[in-house]
Amino acid sequence: MAPPINRPRRSGSLAGGFFIALGVIGGVVTGTIYGQPTIGMLVGTAIGFGLALLIWLVDLLRR
Repeated sequence: MAPPINRPRRSGSLAGGFFIALGVIGGVVTGTIYGQPTIGMLVGTAIGFGLALLIWLVDLLRR
C-alpha cells in the first residue's frame, strides 16, 4: 500500500496591510482636495481597515 501523499503547507497569508496604507494616503489626498484632510484620513483609514478585514476573512475561509 502506498504511503499517503502529504500536501505542502501554504506558505503565508494574504496581506491586507497594503489596503490600510493605501486608504490612509488616499484619504489624506482626497480630503486635502476637499479641504478636510483629517476627515479624509479617518474615512480612508476606515475603508482600508474594512478591506483588510475582508482580505483576512477570505484568507481564513480558504484554509
